[in-house]
Amino acid sequence: MVSQALQHPVRAVAFDYGNTLIQFNRQQLDGIIDRITSAFGPGVPVSRESVADCLGRMRREPYDNGFHEVPWLIQMERLVREVTGQPASPVQLRALDRAHRETFVASIQLEPEVLSTLEALAKRTTLALLSNYPCSASIHESLRSLGLTSCFRQVLVSEDLGVVKPHPRAFSALVDALVVRPEEVLFVGDNWVADVQGALRAGLQVAHFRRWSPPEIHERSATDLEPQLELRDLRELLDLPLARPATLRPSAPTESRRGVA
Repeated sequence: MVSQALQHPVRAVAFDYGNTLIQFNRQQLDGIIDRITSAFGPGVPVSRESVADCLGRMRREPYDNGFHEVPWLIQMERLVREVTGQPASPVQLRALDRAHRETFVASIQLEPEVLSTLEALAKRTTLALLSNYPCSASIHESLRSLGLTSCFRQVLVSEDLGVVKPHPRAFSALVDALVVRPEEVLFVGDNWVADVQGALRAGLQVAHFRRWSPPEIHERSATDLEPQLELRDLRELLDLPLARPATLRPSAPTESRRGVA
C-alpha cells in the first residue's frame, strides 16, 4: 500500500466520489446520454450523436477554461439550444434534469465493504467528500440513496464551488470546511490530475486509488508529484493511524441547487 510514508498526522480523510467510492464508467455515461436524448420526446427530432457530442464537450470544458465548472442548468440550456436550434423552455429543462438525476442515481451501485469501511473510519476521524460533478443535486441524492450521507461531515461538489479539481480553490474550500491544516488531510482519489496532482499541489497528503480506470485518462509528466500512498482496496485505510481534529465547523455546507425545481 505505501509508496512513501505519511509525512504528517492525518486528522481528516476526504474522498473523491466517482471511481473511488463508486464505479462510474463509460457504460453509465452512455446510459445518461440515452436517457437525456429520449427526454426530448418524439416531437423533437434530436440525434443521440449530437447530444453525446455536446455533453462530451461540456464535460471536458473545465480542463480548457481554467478549471471553472459549468453549472448543470447552464449545460442543459446550452444543450437544448445546440441540438434543437431553439431556446430551452422550463418544461424541457425540468424533463432533462429529471431524466439525468434519475438515471445517474439508478446507475450507482455500492459495494458492501465501502459502507462498512466508511462507517469504521468515521468512528476514528472526520470524513469528507469532494466531487467534480456539474449537478450537485445528483450527488446528494445518490449519497442519500446509498445510505452514505451520515458518514461525511462535509460534502462539497464542484457545481456549488464554481471550480473543479485540480483548481486549488476546491481544496482550500475543503480544508477550510474541515478546520485543519492542508497537510493533515489525506485525500483519496483516482484521477491523476484532478485528485492526485491537485491535492498534492494544494499541500494535502494523497492516497491514489487504482481499482478502476476513470473515463478520462491523463498522461503523467516529469514534473508530477508522487502520492504518499497507493490503494486498490479502501479497507487498507483502516490500517492507518488516524486522529480527529480539535475543532470542527458546526455543520456541513447547505446543499445548494443551481438548477430547476
